[in-house]
Amino acid sequence: MKRRIYLSEDDGAAALVAAYGDSHRWQKDGVPADVVTWGRKTGMDWAQVGRLWPAGSSEDGHALFFGGVRQNGKIVERALHYFLPLVGSSPLDWEMILLTSRSPRVRSWRELEKQVQRLFPQVAKELKR
Repeated sequence: MKRRIYLSEDDGAAALVAAYGDSHRWQKDGVPADVVTWGRKTGMDWAQVGRLWPAGSSEDGHALFFGGVRQNGKIVERALHYFLPLVGSSPLDWEMILLTSRSPRVRSWRELEKQVQRLFPQVAKELKR
């Protein structure tokens, strides 16, 4: 498997949920209670949109990252493909996942707590987990 970067065109809420689901086994029965707690442990800062945050590793041990880009996600995705060789990595080793799910009103941990019940199943469905 490749290392993954989840991007969402919001402040990062959808990408955070996708990274959580990938780093923990996707649960088929409801929304896990620790999504927000896990998100806080990643060090994510809602004020720093456009930054990639480390999210640990997937089930198969590959690195995961996530971030919000607010707009022009395809351009950011393309830019990352050009940037990776500059830091000594091949774009072929990475999978960029630009989510269509977004939650533009989520800009804080409190707002994520309110919206995670809606957002988690939406992202899981998009990724068909």
